[in-house]
Amino acid sequence: MQGNGCIVYVPSPSGLVPLILNIKMKQTITQVSGKVALLLFSLGSMTVPALAQDGMNHCGLHHVLHELYENNPGLEAEHQQKHQDMLAEGKRNFEAQQNSRDTTAPNYIIPVVFHIIHDYGTENISDAQVLDQMRILNDDYRKMNSDTSQIVAEFAPLAADCKIEFRLAQIDPEGHCTNGIDRIASMETYVGDDGSKFNQWPRDKYLNVWVVRSMRDGVAGYAYYPAAVDGFLFPYDGVIILQDYIGSIGTSSVTNSRALTHEIGHYLSLAHTWGNTNNPGIACGDDGILDTPATKGWTTCNLTSNAMCTVGDNENVQNYMEYAYCSKMFTYGQRAQMWYSLNSTTAERYKLWQPGNLAATGCLGNPVTCAPKADFHPNRRMVCEGTVVTLNDKTWNGTPTTWNWTVTGPANFSSTQQNPQFTFNTVGSYDVKLVVSNAQGTDSISKGQVIIVSSDYAVLNAQYTESFEDPNAFYLGYVSNNRYGNASYFQRNTWTGATGSASVFLNNHNNTIRGDVDEFVTPSYYLSYLTNLQFEFKYAYATGATAADWNTQSLKVYTSIDCGQNWILRWTKSGSQLVTGGFTPNFYVPVANDWATITIPLPSNCAAPNVRFKFEFTSPADETGNNLFIDDININAAGVGINDPSTGSAFSIYPNPGDGNSTIAYTLEKESNVKAELLDVTGRLIREIHSGSQAAGQHQLPVSDEPLAVGTYLIRMVIDEKVTTQKYVVTE
Repeated sequence: MQGNGCIVYVPSPSGLVPLILNIKMKQTITQVSGKVALLLFSLGSMTVPALAQDGMNHCGLHHVLHELYENNPGLEAEHQQKHQDMLAEGKRNFEAQQNSRDTTAPNYIIPVVFHIIHDYGTENISDAQVLDQMRILNDDYRKMNSDTSQIVAEFAPLAADCKIEFRLAQIDPEGHCTNGIDRIASMETYVGDDGSKFNQWPRDKYLNVWVVRSMRDGVAGYAYYPAAVDGFLFPYDGVIILQDYIGSIGTSSVTNSRALTHEIGHYLSLAHTWGNTNNPGIACGDDGILDTPATKGWTTCNLTSNAMCTVGDNENVQNYMEYAYCSKMFTYGQRAQMWYSLNSTTAERYKLWQPGNLAATGCLGNPVTCAPKADFHPNRRMVCEGTVVTLNDKTWNGTPTTWNWTVTGPANFSSTQQNPQFTFNTVGSYDVKLVVSNAQGTDSISKGQVIIVSSDYAVLNAQYTESFEDPNAFYLGYVSNNRYGNASYFQRNTWTGATGSASVFLNNHNNTIRGDVDEFVTPSYYLSYLTNLQFEFKYAYATGATAADWNTQSLKVYTSIDCGQNWILRWTKSGSQLVTGGFTPNFYVPVANDWATITIPLPSNCAAPNVRFKFEFTSPADETGNNLFIDDININAAGVGINDPSTGSAFSIYPNPGDGNSTIAYTLEKESNVKAELLDVTGRLIREIHSGSQAAGQHQLPVSDEPLAVGTYLIRMVIDEKVTTQKYVVTE
């Protein structure tokens, strides 16, 4: 195995009782009892030196399994007994096969499906990387790996062709054509535990492998023994593993490429060579397999292990169930154990390789071409007007031969290229539809508000405080980014606030998307010429977590000076420190004392003409979050610079609210270039009111010569390149 990992220990009154024999099987040493390592193994991603020095990380699911057994008396003992029975049968299989190791060996073919859980990042690994992993699996389990020539002489005669093959499924559970790779966009890619095992295909028909970006506690993957997932725990059956431990190409490496070989060993009931612990190098142990010697376990490739556990015998450091970085073999005893698992009713492994199932999953024929499943992702979502955006085709399951893109919004676009580029010159939000096809079929996908285009000019000024009491204020260029379209997103409420009775509210009570990320982006601020800038806001948050370590939520604030294309983190608070309203399992509504005031000093590079702020909230990874409230957003300039645009460029609108026939009044201290513009609340230009040079003195301009619809608008004045914006409300 490549990498580090963890295992969950559950106390047992009797424990697993394996037989420990020396490598030459001259004598049975003894029977040992102790605690059973039940039933979760996982790899980690620490380096070898850190692993050797610091030991293994423990799984984040330890408390979940422990509670499971506490809440289900008898389940633990039942699982242990099944595992002991499987070991005993595997031993009998091995003894029966000693005289006919290869001549009577059957071939077991196992259908496989890879579920790629991704957020459109590097974790959305290529089909080629998956195919490379399948090649490695089949080489390892069929003893076709080229490095078998490097197996040390003492163990070379024990290296077995396990006669187990793996094939990507070509028919899915609904009878549709598949390439055996299922792609699912989800924030669960950042969690990586049993709850991340989305869309499990029937475990009696397929080996499910889930691929994620990250996992709790720094682990790289895990798989359950068959005995652990027999019965009602079937949704957890399979392997979950990091994307950079799949194959030897793409995001992975040759070093990490045997991790799945190791994990499938656990899936077929193999333990670590040193036994049921996750602590190699601590004490001699055994795995209950007759021809693997007792070993301490290794995290480095020590091929002359100096008989640390059995006099006269080295240890099988090159075994796939070791932790050393030189795995090359399974033994015949391990093969016998896996064969027994594949013939056992436990966890329905015996159904996988039956001819009827191989036909039903499409594993008996040659690879086929399937109809595509459309998907796409832009290279950026928030941009300034005039920016080029690339729409990246992420279609899967089948390779398209045609692409048809339709972009609708303030301007419309279309293309038949695979990855088209469009220049967005008009402010507003844009929807995108993609239709793909090949000879096998057609598919389409539509996504709303994919691209949000903002003006280069700011909408708001410093000293502007937003309390969201005005029902139109929320639409003044604010953006609520709800990545996966669930019920948890930022919205205006009218029943509570730090000031008045309204605020922004993230409905996060019992959010079922663990680790969900929601964003709330402000309109742009004109902050040029200002000094000592401070961003202020108030927030309130309560938790539904009953333990402090479950408070994994966080709130972050970012700034952008390029319409949201790039963001810089300015402030963050997480865990229990974020909680202001204490614990409540109920729908949280803050009281007056719950509101916390946050003041964030801003660096001088935020004194820019187009500054946005983004709130980013990450929900807890265990569904114990609650509601978040934000109010009284304000930009303060504690010290005003000598070129403050409010000096000599302020203007008034009267009456405001008005009926559209209001007047803009302002005074120029000197002859100046003046531009006055009427905008909608997104910052999109409706009409130019005035543009040109004006003499010093008092001036007036009509807001509009034409009737305006009821609603909220913006008036923007640019006086000698100094920008001031005010809100203008039209009533009946």
